[in-house]
Amino acid sequence: MSWKTGVWFKTARQVHQFLTCPLGEQFIYGDGETATKESGIVYAVSEKTIYNHAADEDGPAKLPRRRKGGFAMRTVETYARDHLSKVVDAAGEDPAPQREDSGAAVRRTMADADLKEIKAAKERLAFERDRGLVLPTSTVERELGERTQAFKLYLTAFMRDIKAELISQVGGDVATAREIIDLVGGDESKVEELSGWMFQRSPILLDLWRRRLAEALNSFARGEWYTEEMHEAWELFEQTTSSRAEEVALDLIALAGGDVSTLGAVLEQFDIRERGGAA
Repeated sequence: MSWKTGVWFKTARQVHQFLTCPLGEQFIYGDGETATKESGIVYAVSEKTIYNHAADEDGPAKLPRRRKGGFAMRTVETYARDHLSKVVDAAGEDPAPQREDSGAAVRRTMADADLKEIKAAKERLAFERDRGLVLPTSTVERELGERTQAFKLYLTAFMRDIKAELISQVGGDVATAREIIDLVGGDESKVEELSGWMFQRSPILLDLWRRRLAEALNSFARGEWYTEEMHEAWELFEQTTSSRAEEVALDLIALAGGDVSTLGAVLEQFDIRERGGAA
């Protein structure tokens, strides 16, 4: 015997409880009897909607009552199938689309806005990369690696390259050696005097170091690139910024009612940069 046998509903509230009752749970019907919903469909509907559909003042009720009162099981199932939104049924069908509440609509709108913002950021990044305004971190890392290695090799050879000049400052050349001999005259008692003379030459040695170090740093700061990737990226950047400067200069000349033929003179006299650019 089916679990639906003898089931009828006395009130709209019982109808609502049955229609929204999950499978496997109990509902109240008739004069207070209970039964377990073993199969069928779970619907999304409010109790107020059931009341309105049972007492439709605009025409025949969507949920008609029996002549002797209450609602028959078959009538309720037909009503629900024709007028309500399905949540899930016993056959495991996908849920029917439900009307979004205001919170869900807001969340969906915010998610759409976030996606649009992310898409715009990606497109801007791609645009700036194509113009040479940004470049991959790996390109910079390789350039810095090659530059660091070159500097390391320079410092490694530094003492070897300046040893003759350094030794000459402490007696390596004939003139300095004679000065030392004249200073001490072969007298061991003048060892402290010789030591003082050596320390007096410290500024000469420091100046030698500063000059050579400045030469080294200057050679690494001339805008010479150590990788082909960085060289190409810099050329693209200069091309883009130069073109942009020309565009801005032409706009300014036109705005001031000037002669566009003066573009070259304007670019020579003024350094035109994007707002927020380095000084």
